[in-house]
Formats: sequence, C-alpha cells, structure tokens
Amino acid sequence: GVGEYNPRIAMPRGKLDVKMWLYLAGTLMLELQVLSLAGAHTVLYNEHKMSRVVRLTTGCWTWFCFDYLFNEHIHLYTYDLFAERVGLKLAWGCLGVYPFLYPIGQWCLVREILPHEDLSPTSEKCFLGLFLMGWILTRGANYQKYMFKRYPRRKEILEGAVDQIALT
Repeated sequence: GVGEYNPRIAMPRGKLDVKMWLYLAGTLMLELQVLSLAGAHTVLYNEHKMSRVVRLTTGCWTWFCFDYLFNEHIHLYTYDLFAERVGLKLAWGCLGVYPFLYPIGQWCLVREILPHEDLSPTSEKCFLGLFLMGWILTRGANYQKYMFKRYPRRKEILEGAVDQIALT
C-alpha cells in the first residue's frame, strides 16, 4: 500500500505522515517567503503598489503552492522515504530548496525593480511561458510516476499520448 514505506509518528489524535508533513511544511514556507518578498517590495518603495513583474512572480508561486496542496493525492505516490532512499533528500528539498531556492529570482526583484520601471510585456510573457514549461515538466513527471504506481499494468497515460514504460 501507499503507507508501507512512509513513517508515521503517533500523535494524540492519530498518526502524522512524515512525508506529507514535509510537503506541507515546505509548501507553506515557500508561500510565506513569496508573500513576504512581495510585501517587502511594496513597503520598500512606500508607494503601496507592486510592480507587474513582482505581482506575476507572486501569482505564479502562489498558484504553484495551491496546486501542490490541492493535488496532494499525486504526491502520496511520488516518493517512498525508505524504498527509494530519499528521506534526507526529501527533507532537504522540502525544508531548504522549496522555500529558499525556488523564489530566488523574486529576491532579486525586491530591490532591483522599481514599481514604475517594469519589464516589458514581452519579457513578462517569456517569464510566464518559462514558468509554465517548468511546471508542466515537474507536474508531468509526478503524474506519470503516480499513474505508474497506481496502475502498473496500464501501458499508456494521458489518453494514449504518453507510453508508460519502466526504465531500469
């Protein structure tokens, strides 16, 4: 089953799944970091308005976090802490990489982009396209792994658009 390789800690009202706690903590830390950076940008220039690119990055990361949390059933099958030996890597990724490396571009925007000096609409579209390509790539990989673990005999996913094979 799903939980056989994921440790759970006994709690007063049930059990805490360590992997899901890591996912939740990392996602919440990422969202808090993103919102804090957007707030810092707004306060820094004391104009009470954000540049379009800061709004765009904040919106993209907020959407990323909400999508991540609302589609958590896929993440139940993504990694097994012990079977795939990813315990330390998963903890580092969720508590270090997600909240502090993912929004690194937004760190630069806080001081460098003045609210009245924004990126061009073409640059914003390129940023959004790049973000969406990365999102599709990572979510697609997670979805494929979910489908493979959930339906191991199925040979294709996404209505036959992708063949499902195991690489060893």
